[in-house]
Amino acid sequence: MSEDPRPTLRRVVVVEGPSDVSAVRRAVNATVIATGGHHFRPDLLTTLREAHERVGIVVLTDPDRAGEAIRARISAAVPSAGHARVARADCTHNGRSGVEYAAPDVVRRALSCVAEGPTAEPYDWSPAELRALGLVGHPDAAARRAIVSAAFRLGHVDGRQLLRRLRAFGVRPDEVRASLETART
Repeated sequence: MSEDPRPTLRRVVVVEGPSDVSAVRRAVNATVIATGGHHFRPDLLTTLREAHERVGIVVLTDPDRAGEAIRARISAAVPSAGHARVARADCTHNGRSGVEYAAPDVVRRALSCVAEGPTAEPYDWSPAELRALGLVGHPDAAARRAIVSAAFRLGHVDGRQLLRRLRAFGVRPDEVRASLETART
C-alpha cells in the first residue's frame, strides 16, 4: 500500500461548500469544514472557535463578495484565524471562479502561506473506540454524541463526522469519557 502523497495539514480548513471540500482534499490531507454559504448556523462559529483553540483554523473562501463576507464573519468570531487566499486568475473555469476550480498545487501553495496554529497532541481514534464509548452502534448513541459534541463544541455530528472532528481537534478518549461521566451526574 502506497503512502498518501498529499501533505498533512494540522489546522482545520474552513471553506464554503462541498465542492470546495473536495478541492482541498485533493490537495492536502486535512479536516475540512464547509460553512454551507453565508447564512450558516450560528453554532458553527462555536465549533470553529473550539477547533481554533485546539489545532487552529485557516479560512479559504472564494475570491468574491460572498467569500469575503463569510471570511469577515468568521474573523469577527475568531480574530486570530489564519487566512489563505486563491487569486481569481488561479481558480476560474468557464467564466466562474471559486476554490473548487483551483488545481491542487494552487490550493497547497495558498495553504502553505499560513503558519501553523496551536497544536493539540493528535490522537488517532478508531471506530471501535467510538463503539466502546457508546457513541455509535448503541441505542443512545445520538444522545451520547450530543453530549460529547456539546462538551467540545464540535457542532452537530453523526458518527463519521464525530470520528473526524475528535481526531482533528486532538480530543482524547479520557476527555470524552469524563464528559460522558459528568453528564450522568
